[in-house]
Amino acid sequence: MRSGRIGLTGGDVSEVRQDSWTVAELAARVGMSVRNIRAHQTRGLVPAPVRRGRVAYYDRRHEQALARIRELQLKGYNLTAVTQMLRDGGDRDVALTRTVLAPLLEGEEVALTQAEIADMFGVSPSAHRLRSALDSGLLRDLGDGRYAVPSRQLLNATVALVEQGLSIVDVYPLQVEISTATRDVARRFVQTCLNLALPPGDGRSPDVHESARARFEELRNQFTVVLAATFAVNVRRATETLVELAES
Repeated sequence: MRSGRIGLTGGDVSEVRQDSWTVAELAARVGMSVRNIRAHQTRGLVPAPVRRGRVAYYDRRHEQALARIRELQLKGYNLTAVTQMLRDGGDRDVALTRTVLAPLLEGEEVALTQAEIADMFGVSPSAHRLRSALDSGLLRDLGDGRYAVPSRQLLNATVALVEQGLSIVDVYPLQVEISTATRDVARRFVQTCLNLALPPGDGRSPDVHESARARFEELRNQFTVVLAATFAVNVRRATETLVELAES
């Protein structure tokens, strides 16, 4: 604990509150390493310190935040669950849901301008295509004239099709139709997997987070195979129809 006055760079002098500590002093108070304190701060679980010159000082707010983290960890919650619980105000059910769904939230977006997107596919920018892309979810407006493509894999695959001689004018309407038509199916898909993966409400103890997440991943992978196979069946049927029409 500190009291008195401290000199600052440039000769300034500022009163240091009695309940302020350096990171090393705080670490000793809460029984946690300096490295872990800084890691929790990076994750947004601990407020930023107050800087006086070149020294960072921590106070009761930081001590209480770290005490809460330790309390949850001692109860058996891993760091992922602790992070979600603190962000969700301590709601265990919400934290569990976020933990289970975390892999689906880790998409690799690509930020581009409308001109960059158009140039990538060899067409002129189109207000109509831009609006339909935003409405269908193929693009997300980031502001300042930049747009997020939600999947680098999707972007690369589309570019590959165009490089093979297909026109984006032909490919793009199919993408919009698929994105729009599958939106509700995707929502029901996630909800079904989540309902099957989560344990009953009275069984949501700390040790179920990882098992529920693993169960969700297993279900998601199997459902993805089912949906892909179903689409493949419809493609085969469409092919058979086209062949029959050609032969008639």
